[in-house]
Amino acid sequence: GQRSITRAFAQNGYRCEFLTSVPIDFISMDRYTRSKSVGFIHAAPLGYNKDIRPILAENCFACHGPDSAARKADLRLDRRDDAIKSGSIVPGKPNESPVIERILSTEKGKVMPPPKAHKTLTAQQKEKLAQWIREGANYELLPFIV
Repeated sequence: GQRSITRAFAQNGYRCEFLTSVPIDFISMDRYTRSKSVGFIHAAPLGYNKDIRPILAENCFACHGPDSAARKADLRLDRRDDAIKSGSIVPGKPNESPVIERILSTEKGKVMPPPKAHKTLTAQQKEKLAQWIREGANYELLPFIV
């Protein structure tokens, strides 16, 4: 638990303060960074292709992706410039980003994805999206394979 992790890091000269609700296990320690000068254990920044794109592809891109015939509300979430220009994502400000407001909503006509889509974001997926926006909502290009 957190006490044994705190004790282990204290023995090595680190001060531990847990800033995230993400459980820490040493098998996935690459997901975390340590800083002696700052003294915190914190989650590494999320990667768009690894952490965010799969959530958006599964839950959002059918209506807000590249297919112009299926696109709803003239909103694209698959391209950063379009998502920002529409005002749906405000980099660095999840509380001001309508995307976050919509995924956290419980109102039937407001919540995204809509109930008729038969898709639901988990609490962890919602938190990842908010964290990603907090970190600047950076997109990455898909790897090009020759």
